[in-house]
Amino acid sequence: MLDRDFAQEFLQTIDDPQKHGVHLLFNSYWRYMPDAARETYAANMRETPQLAAFCEAKWWPEPYAFEDLALLAPGTLGRGYHRHIVDNGLTQTIASGYRDFHKMLEASGVLANMPDDVSYGVLRGFQTHDYLHMVTGFDTTGLGEIALQAFCLAQMSSLYFATWMSVVTARMAFLEPRSIAPLMDAITEGWTLGRAVPNLMVERWETMLDRPIDDIRREYRIPHHRMLKAA
Repeated sequence: MLDRDFAQEFLQTIDDPQKHGVHLLFNSYWRYMPDAARETYAANMRETPQLAAFCEAKWWPEPYAFEDLALLAPGTLGRGYHRHIVDNGLTQTIASGYRDFHKMLEASGVLANMPDDVSYGVLRGFQTHDYLHMVTGFDTTGLGEIALQAFCLAQMSSLYFATWMSVVTARMAFLEPRSIAPLMDAITEGWTLGRAVPNLMVERWETMLDRPIDDIRREYRIPHHRMLKAA
């Protein structure tokens, strides 16, 4: 049974995801989660050899000079990433900002029940999020973001991505029925691609910045129709 105090928080996010974001809901639930669900999410992080190695390594690269990426050759992952961040008005420090927020929650005791592997997975996910936009071809529109969250859920059975789906589907069912078709198309496309290609969530994209993005997409079997225009 869903804890009724948490259900009220869930409704806050359904009512206004901008005011009470998915990340707040995700972090809050660890205080209320049944033991069986928590144990399952912990086990999910090591359900394949790739994920197990990912969790064992807990790799966290040192920051690099963002502007240096603009000096890389056209068509490379790093050059495209730089353009992606600049053209979309994004911040390149989102991962470090979320990590500081995460540490604050840890210090407050809110995340006492979050398994270490889950903690690492969500932090690393913030680091790789925009690389995954680049490699998958899903853009930063609302539907593109939903498609990417569905893609990530297909590759890693994480509460964070599942929470995204629960909020999106609840809102379309009860508040925005005209959004059902486009949202389900986006979810389906992201989920299907995530199930079809190798696990991109565990890759160390920061070591591939000088590689042509077209070569990376071919290596990971990203369909041609998903390819973005080269930088």
